[in-house]
Formats: sequence, structure tokens, C-alpha cells
Amino acid sequence: MILITTKTGKVGKPQVNIDFSQGVSMFTQIPKMANATQYLEAANESFVTRGRQPSTHRSILIIP
Repeated sequence: MILITTKTGKVGKPQVNIDFSQGVSMFTQIPKMANATQYLEAANESFVTRGRQPSTHRSILIIP
């Protein structure tokens, strides 16, 4: 059994309130992406800044 109850109605003309909002988001300029070497350098810099050892794992080192 399902029982549905509603608020008590009010005497007078019905009132409906509507709120509408819209927006558009776009890049004004597409950012350049880092390549693997640049990413590793930035990651290692953040490690050092936080007091951690930079990554030296041979599988992720990029040697030109």
C-alpha cells in the first residue's frame, strides 16, 4: 500500500514560481600539454619541494 499526502491547499489563485539559469563555458585559449619529459621534470620538482626523493625508477625515466 502506498499513501501519498500533499500539503493543504490555499484559497485563491494558483501561483507558480519558475527559476531558470543557463551558461556557457569555453576555453579562450587551449593550453599546451606537457610531453613525458616535461611531466617527469615537474613531478620530480614537486617531490623535492615536498621533501621527498625524486623518482629514479628506470621504467619512467626518459633519456633523450
